[in-house]
Amino acid sequence: MNQAAILQPPHRTYVAVEHVEKFLAYGRRIGAPVDALLADYQIDLRRDTDKPGYVPGPIWEGILAMGIKWCQRLGDPLPGLHIAEALGISFTGLWAFVIETSGTFEQAIDKAATYQKLHTTTVTASARRSPGYLDIIFSPHFREEEVRHQSADWYLAMLALFAQHCCDNVADLVHSVNVEHSAPPSDELRQRYISLFNCPVNFNADDNFIRLHARALNRPLITADPAVQSALEQQARQKLDAYNRDSCPTEASIRKQLRQLLAEGQACKERLAQSLCMSPRTLQRKLQGMGISYQQLLNEVRLSEAETLLRQSPMPISRIASQLGFSDPPSFSRWFSGQVGEAPSRYRSEPA
Repeated sequence: MNQAAILQPPHRTYVAVEHVEKFLAYGRRIGAPVDALLADYQIDLRRDTDKPGYVPGPIWEGILAMGIKWCQRLGDPLPGLHIAEALGISFTGLWAFVIETSGTFEQAIDKAATYQKLHTTTVTASARRSPGYLDIIFSPHFREEEVRHQSADWYLAMLALFAQHCCDNVADLVHSVNVEHSAPPSDELRQRYISLFNCPVNFNADDNFIRLHARALNRPLITADPAVQSALEQQARQKLDAYNRDSCPTEASIRKQLRQLLAEGQACKERLAQSLCMSPRTLQRKLQGMGISYQQLLNEVRLSEAETLLRQSPMPISRIASQLGFSDPPSFSRWFSGQVGEAPSRYRSEPA
């Protein structure tokens, strides 16, 4: 992966810098030329970010891609499992916090979901219930297929290790593990999955998820520490409040993101919300607080882009219409005429 690919995010995601530094420290321990690679790619973890304390997701993806290639070069084709086993659940502060402040496994899941974004937004964890089961689904937000697959293995393994560490009877809790990628080519490699997860592992699944028995979710965690729960939770809530304040997008940043989506031909409310790491409902509330609707915002941004393209570029009107999301040039012409009172062709011919 070249530097340009690393620095161009598919959408805005972050990972805590402490998490990245632990990963790099492990790389140094196994002999990877971490510092030379960072220098070659001109990556400075504390400089290349617009969010203090966090590394942009695309840079993290580039680092993961380098780490995966290094492990595979050393002869390990399953680096996601390898790193999870080597680092254990102490790798992230999130797991340590959840272990000590949750009374049951179900509480642990809820708490991890609440505070996950303090750790990373490069993967989305969600829950899906069915009769007798609860599925915890991991959806990594990376471009490279190999990085998505290995990171899914990593997060599934981390959750399985968490269950093994906190529960006295894992077999009664974990039903199965399911991964989107295909099975490894040898029985020996497939057995590594079975040995780590200690349950059936299904490949070529629709999602990356670990299936839990609902009947066992209320079992007490043997690691809970009520004596420190209150203090840790207060600190975590304060940190989450600070994160949410810092992450609140401004109207200017929303407009900028919408302009980029227009240029990519992907402008819609759902895609805009995803690029801002929020749900469509949260985006709607945010815009209401600004006194503007999504449609009004889209019209204003479209009009600004249309005027700029008509006056400053030789792009054909048909192509401008397509880039701004209109189905055909006549639809664009009618909309533009309604906004400014004249047709696009006449607007273009007039002096600026």
